[in-house]
Amino acid sequence: MNWSWITFLFAGRFLSSAVFFMYVGTLPFILSLWGLTATEAGIIQTGSVVGFGLALSISTYLSDFKNPSHILIFFSITNCLFAFLFALLASDFISALILNFFLGLSQGGIYGPSMILVSEKYVPANRGKAMGLNIAGQSFGYGISLGLSFVLANLYSLQTAFLICSILTILGLLIFLAGLWKDLSKKYHFKKSIFKFDKKDDNKKNLIVSYSAHSVELFGMWAWMPVFLSLVLIGKTGLNPIVLGLVISVTLHITGVFANMISGFFSDKFGSKNVLIIFALISSIFSFLMGWIP
Repeated sequence: MNWSWITFLFAGRFLSSAVFFMYVGTLPFILSLWGLTATEAGIIQTGSVVGFGLALSISTYLSDFKNPSHILIFFSITNCLFAFLFALLASDFISALILNFFLGLSQGGIYGPSMILVSEKYVPANRGKAMGLNIAGQSFGYGISLGLSFVLANLYSLQTAFLICSILTILGLLIFLAGLWKDLSKKYHFKKSIFKFDKKDDNKKNLIVSYSAHSVELFGMWAWMPVFLSLVLIGKTGLNPIVLGLVISVTLHITGVFANMISGFFSDKFGSKNVLIIFALISSIFSFLMGWIP
């Protein structure tokens, strides 16, 4: 297994993801400084998720016609650009919504091509572990984004928090360039493709629908779980409610690092389809149970 290449990708995903939740991490300060209602605050983050999903579709489709490493680098550049624009210009509902949408768009544009590149690089025997490490880098970045932005905003200012997280995206871009340098010159021979499914693609369509449903569950869980657990645990710890919520949020994403690596290992050992079904089933059961806890 080519550990050197996947290490570059892991580090690039980690650093480039360090801005995805910086808005959420600083939300306790933003609400009062920007005069946002709870509804407006939620819509801003929803904009990021919508952008992510849109770019995921666009970037993977474009990878049928263009070198995936070119697409990944392009969206890495836009990720840096909109991270700094958010840091410098976001100051109210409209500006934050627009810039956070494009930040999510950039994040989704990185996700799709990175998965395709991993699939190309590794044989099935090692592909699960490589995929797990790739996504683990993203989860690690999400956790750092939440924690670092909150701490810096608390100690210094909102803009300082945003700028430091944005600087990390530049480092991520440089690491991507170093790791993908040879891939950028790779020649592809693409078949003519159109954006539609035929009758033989029912399994693919079902997979897309299923993963979309899982994503709704996942992003929804990330949004309300910290609040829910904070309410449950608030009387049992000495932590400030805001700090407690942050600790829970960071913990959720850091556990995702290990979950992705473990599932990747199991995929190589027991088959990706079997692991996908089992993990999705377990996830949905726990989400349902958590939602009905009195």
